[in-house]
This record gives sequence, structure tokens and C-alpha cells, in this order.
Amino acid sequence: EWTVPFTRLALLGVLVDLVCNPLVTLIQATGRIRGYYIASSAVSLLTFVLSWVAFAHGAPAYASYVFFIGIYALLNVVKIVAAHRLAGFPVGAYLGGVLLRVLAVAVLSSVATFTVWFFVPAGGWRLISVLAMTVLSLGAFTWLLALSRDEKDFAIDWIRGRLGRVGH
Repeated sequence: EWTVPFTRLALLGVLVDLVCNPLVTLIQATGRIRGYYIASSAVSLLTFVLSWVAFAHGAPAYASYVFFIGIYALLNVVKIVAAHRLAGFPVGAYLGGVLLRVLAVAVLSSVATFTVWFFVPAGGWRLISVLAMTVLSLGAFTWLLALSRDEKDFAIDWIRGRLGRVGH
């Protein structure tokens, strides 16, 4: 009964957690990590505290996943602030140049995929349709919204180079 919602929430939680993980490498590279790890550990522990309180008051089983997602979104703020304070990381450029684009691609490709899932009857064709829409919408929205001109040129050159090798 709860397998599908738990799996979806777990995947969403992992995506929220992963979006700012490269910043941890930057923070570690500064060599001044104690404060970051104390703050991030304290914030992470809130998941257990909030889940325990929620369960004590009769919350449903999926509440812990909801807290996990919310707390790890907050933990991303901790990562961004720590990266800025410890390494002078450009927060504005990251928010506009990376996170906003990632969010736009994720939302739009999810809407496109969910639309196919909603309108195609359950079965094998739905599976094929959803998989196809996922690949196509993710690729298209990434190309249109997330890649810079230089990245697009690099991708085109790389593809041309690979296709050139196939013909010879």
C-alpha cells in the first residue's frame, strides 16, 4: 500500500539532497570543516526529532519522508552559506545560474511526464510512453533551459566527432 508513495518520496528526498552536494567538496577543500559539520549534523538531526514528535501525535508513516525532504532542503541552505563564508562562493550566480535552471528543468519535465502518465491507460504502452517522455522532455528542457551556448557548442562538436568515427 505504501510502497509507491515511499519510493517517490525517497527519490525526491535524494534529489533534494544531491542538488547541492558538490558544495560539500568545496567546503572540505577549505580545510575549515568543523563548523560546517556541526551545523549540518544539528540540522540533519531535526529529521529524527520532528519525526518522533509527529509520530507521537499520530502522524502517518510518510511524515518522516516529508520531514527528510524539508530538512535536507534546509541543509542545502547551510551548504550554500558555508561555501560562501568559507570559500567566497558566489551565491547569486549559483542560485540563478544553476539551481533555478535545475528546478525549471525538473518541474517542466515532471509535468510533461506526469501528463503522459495521466492520459495513457495503465499497461505496457504507459510504461513505454512515460519512459520516452521522460527522456525526451529531460533532454529538450535541459538543452533549452540549462545549457549555455558554449555547452551546447561543445555537445554538438562531441556528437559530430562521434558520428564521424562511425562513418569511417
